[in-house]
Amino acid sequence: MSVKTFAAPAVRKLIDEHFVFIEINVDHEKEVAAWFGGEAIPDIRILSAEGKTLDRVVGYEDPAPFAKRLKNLVEGR
Repeated sequence: MSVKTFAAPAVRKLIDEHFVFIEINVDHEKEVAAWFGGEAIPDIRILSAEGKTLDRVVGYEDPAPFAKRLKNLVEGR
């Protein structure tokens, strides 16, 4: 997802304007990955500032639906 989805202009713009993007490499950050209890790669979590999971994507998602997901979160849907 890093190469195609996260790099897509619509997704990148939403991330840059509204989110803090953190990527955890499960091979190098095993404790952090275990804390989140990931089931697959990729396992995307969108968290609130308080750390509450607002949305989760397990597996690959194309740029357009991922951008729509982010936009809905920004708009409170």
